[in-house]
Amino acid sequence: MARSIRDPKARTRIIDAGARAVAERGVHAASMRVIAAEAGVSTGYITHYFADKDELMEAVLDATNRHAAARVLRVARGDGPALERLAGAVDVMLPIDPVRRREWQIWVAAWGEAAKGDPLSVGYRAGWTGLRDIFADLLGEAQRAGDLAPGVDVRHRADRLVTLLAGIGLLAGVERPGRVRATAEQMLAEELAWLGEPQPS
Repeated sequence: MARSIRDPKARTRIIDAGARAVAERGVHAASMRVIAAEAGVSTGYITHYFADKDELMEAVLDATNRHAAARVLRVARGDGPALERLAGAVDVMLPIDPVRRREWQIWVAAWGEAAKGDPLSVGYRAGWTGLRDIFADLLGEAQRAGDLAPGVDVRHRADRLVTLLAGIGLLAGVERPGRVRATAEQMLAEELAWLGEPQPS
């Protein structure tokens, strides 16, 4: 159960420290002691806001998901054709700047834990389900506008885009940002070009 928030700024500072620690070290090595040192506080101070490490890790993943979702939604709810907004929404998820690379490092670390049935699995699935839903909504809008054939399964295509993004995110850990962008742009351009072409109904 979450503790009462004495100082929202302090809680945010602890979550940010946890995010940096997870991105740099992984979930297991990001101990409460490491996070406390990163935040410049004592471990006892952290327990005023989080009952244990699991609760703090869930807060880190939730904050990461919310920040990314807000960025995607700003594009998805903008102006222009739905397929163009979809391309923009995919683009702002690419791990090509320090903030987004850190997000991907956190997601990859959470994925490793989620695969074992860790409590983080709920937040991990929620983040990706939310992204898929945004993509599916945009594809459905494009379909209603006549820019996507009626026979296209928008849920399936949204799943494909999320899966493609996940693979690109894994590349961020082993490739230079420029190489990641080039690879991502080519793969995503092929997928989005297919969506924009007339399809048999």
